[in-house]
Amino acid sequence: MNDTMLSIIIPYYKIDFFEDTLKSLSLQTDKRFNVFIGNDGSPDDPSALIEKYQNHFDLEYHKFDENLGKYSLIKQWERCIDLVPDTTWIQIIGDDDILEPTCVEAFYENLDEINRSGSQVVRYATRVIDVSSDFLTDSFTHPKTETSINFFIRKLNGLTRSSLPEYVFKFESFKAVGLRDFPLAWHSDDILVLEVSDFGNIYTINEANVLFRSSGINISSKQDNNGPKAYASFAYYNHLISLYSNRFDKNQLNLLLDNWERAFYNIKSVPKFWIQFSSYYLSHGLVLRYTNFIGRSLKRTILHKLKNRSKK
Repeated sequence: MNDTMLSIIIPYYKIDFFEDTLKSLSLQTDKRFNVFIGNDGSPDDPSALIEKYQNHFDLEYHKFDENLGKYSLIKQWERCIDLVPDTTWIQIIGDDDILEPTCVEAFYENLDEINRSGSQVVRYATRVIDVSSDFLTDSFTHPKTETSINFFIRKLNGLTRSSLPEYVFKFESFKAVGLRDFPLAWHSDDILVLEVSDFGNIYTINEANVLFRSSGINISSKQDNNGPKAYASFAYYNHLISLYSNRFDKNQLNLLLDNWERAFYNIKSVPKFWIQFSSYYLSHGLVLRYTNFIGRSLKRTILHKLKNRSKK
């Protein structure tokens, strides 16, 4: 491994677009990065691809026997991160994502300014691609520096997008925070950005894009996992509201509560979630909001039962 400041981690499982990912790394105009690939016990052996690209950049490959990702994607990510002996910055990308050729070059060109800004989180602009690597969106760009709270609110309002691969994290701060193990790692990237940045500034590199693939087979684009996603969404908003409500102003907190309530509608049959939900509202004096929610929830339940009865 060469002496660089940037390590790129790829938790590998699906081979479908893996060569596109490796090829994009081989085409980087600046090779000052190390790549660590952790095979999550995949039935698709990538050895031929690893051999093909191993001399194009510094690469370390490890095959794990156990398919941890089947139970916890976060556990798989963590053991891939543990492959990194030491580094200053880390980037975790999917086995189907693509970095434009100047991504690493742009990172180092901005590094002095990044360090002066004190930002612990850096992000690239992004575009979404399909299975043929055709563009589905224009480039999503951002302010040069933006608080992670402001970005979070923009995303909640549907004004932008975000996913893990476009972020580069200061490794020391990343290790201090760690990963939150939500089901399917859904929202784990969102909370990571907020916590590693300590709700402060994100530094943006708009002159290079990370291409996020919407393939229909990755978690973000699949539609058959809405149950676990609902649990993850509730856990995510519960985590934010329970621990960090003082970081948000009144309007922002109300938006969080709106989303928490929407997530709760899908899992309200789980007793422990009723306890968490009710405890927060009542202990913070939100009695009127709580009773209004209960009323809406009962109305939805009654309408749902009537609808099901009419189908019989």
